[in-house]
Amino acid sequence: MKLKFAMAALLFTIIPFVAHAQQNGPAGQQPPKPTTADVQKLVQTINGDKAKLRAYCDMGKVLAQLDQADQKKDTNAIKTLSAKADGLAQQLGPDYSRVME
Repeated sequence: MKLKFAMAALLFTIIPFVAHAQQNGPAGQQPPKPTTADVQKLVQTINGDKAKLRAYCDMGKVLAQLDQADQKKDTNAIKTLSAKADGLAQQLGPDYSRVME
């Protein structure tokens, strides 16, 4: 049951980013926009790998902390959390980074 919830949460998190990216026209040398199939493949990849699923959950926590640090204008925390988010993004792989861009 937890796995289905995690997969649903992942879909609800990523799909709005894809939709938003498709609404914003091309701007210079941007990579091709991810398709729904790309997002589904990413979800299956993360869902099938416990380490990636943990990294994805950790990414959500780090992004929430990053938002709080941004509201407080805490540049040291922003720098630290950004580095942590970059590391987690690398653990999630290039497909994650491409879809999130």
